Amino acid sequence: MSFGCLVLISVAVTVYAVLAVSHLRTAQEKVAGQAVPYLTGLSTAALAAKSAANDERGYLLTGSRTYVTEAQGRRTTEKSGLDQAYAHATSAAQRAAVDDIRAGLDRFDEALDSEFQLYPTDHAAAVAMSTGANRDLRKAYEQSITNADKGAEADVAAAQRDASAGATRAYRMLLVLLGAVVLCGVAIAMGLSRLITRPLARTVDVMEAASTGDLT
Repeated sequence: MSFGCLVLISVAVTVYAVLAVSHLRTAQEKVAGQAVPYLTGLSTAALAAKSAANDERGYLLTGSRTYVTEAQGRRTTEKSGLDQAYAHATSAAQRAAVDDIRAGLDRFDEALDSEFQLYPTDHAAAVAMSTGANRDLRKAYEQSITNADKGAEADVAAAQRDASAGATRAYRMLLVLLGAVVLCGVAIAMGLSRLITRPLARTVDVMEAASTGDLT
C-alpha cells in the first residue's frame, strides 16, 4: 500500500508535467505556426502596396509606362500576402481584418487604373486625383493594415502572457507535488520502521526474559 501511494503520486506529478509542457508547446506552435505567417502575409501585402504607390509617383513624374506595368504587377504579391494571412488567421476578427484590407486595396487599385488611364489625356487631373481621392483610399487601406497588425500583436502578447502564467502555475504545482512525495516518503518510511522495530523489540524482551528462566 505504501509503495502504491508513492507510485500514484509519482504518476500524478508526471501527468501534470506532461500536460503543462503540452500547453506551453501549443502556445509556441500558435505563435510560430499561425501568428508569424499571419503577420508576414500582412507585411508582404503592405510592402507590395507601398511599392505600387511609389510606382504611381514615378509614372506621374516621368510618364514612363514601365511604372504602370510594375504597379499593376504587384497586385499578385498583394493577393498572395493577404491569402497567406487569411489562411493563418486564428479568429473571425483576424479574417475580417484581412477582408477589410483586401476591399481597401481593391478600391485603391481600381482608382489607380483610372488615374493611369487619365494621365495621357489630362495630366493635371491625374495628379489631382493622386493627391485627392486616391490619396484618401491609400490612407484607408494603410490604416486597415495598421489595425490588423496591432490586433495580431495583441493576440500574440495575450498568448505569451497565458503561456507565462501557465508555466508559473506548473512550476508551483510541481513543487507542491514534489513536496507531497517527500512528505509521504518520510511518513511511509517512519511507519514501516515502526512496523518492524516494535515487534522486534517485543521479541527481544521475550528472549531476554526467557534467558533468565521466565518461560511465560
